[in-house]
Amino acid sequence: MDFKLQLVLLPVADVDRAKEFYDRIGFHCDVDHQISDEMRIVQFTPPGSSCSVTFGLGITTAEPGSVVGTHLVVSDIEAAREHLVVRGVDVAEIHHFGPAGRGPGPHPERIDFGSYAQFADPDGNTWVLQEVGHGQAGVRQLRTVVAAADYDEAVRFFRDVLGLREELAVSGPDGAEVVILDAGRATLELVNPAQKRYIDEIEVGRQVAPGIRLAFEVSDAAATADALAGEGATVVAPPTDTPWRSRNARLDTPGALHVTVFEELGPDQIA
Repeated sequence: MDFKLQLVLLPVADVDRAKEFYDRIGFHCDVDHQISDEMRIVQFTPPGSSCSVTFGLGITTAEPGSVVGTHLVVSDIEAAREHLVVRGVDVAEIHHFGPAGRGPGPHPERIDFGSYAQFADPDGNTWVLQEVGHGQAGVRQLRTVVAAADYDEAVRFFRDVLGLREELAVSGPDGAEVVILDAGRATLELVNPAQKRYIDEIEVGRQVAPGIRLAFEVSDAAATADALAGEGATVVAPPTDTPWRSRNARLDTPGALHVTVFEELGPDQIA
């Protein structure tokens, strides 16, 4: 069973000042909800992070500035520090740890977890930049781009029904629209034709999938499939327990996508 860290509460004295700071350094504002004069919830997510921070009114009794040493992993600590400095943040000089202890500058070999730099928000809550993966070539994000004939219906279905969090929405010239939705951790599964046929036979009983199929991990495949079917999706195959210790359902969805929703099964769920 996964236990995913989702939210860190930051105690602040001035909500608007904190909001300006985190917006300025490039965190994404997910929520700013004024519930009453005594309660306000503001949520920001660092770029590329699956964990967010929340501050506001009436949500914590901790003293402002009392959260110390929350780590932000970056692949280039020098570039990350410069990003903050040019945005008016007072960032400590980079230091590293080696056989001789603490030393100035990045680690000479740029090893993972070897280089650090600290900064604070206006209330004194402190953050630590930690370098991991410096110089490693590779993909930082998998993004699937779908041209949906009925754009509004596709957005409603995947954002409002399936529950993918909106990261960004932009309007362009001549009616152009784009929305980026956070679908959690992304992986790329490559199969040969024999495996594709095998998967279709197990999950559906016949060959139905196109060359590209989206698969979303959910906590309850049957409940999710029922909910999606009630909101515009067509069930191609009901939830089926697979040899891969998962329960998978197939659907055709708005946006002309062939989709699997799957649930990883624990030992007590496997027949």
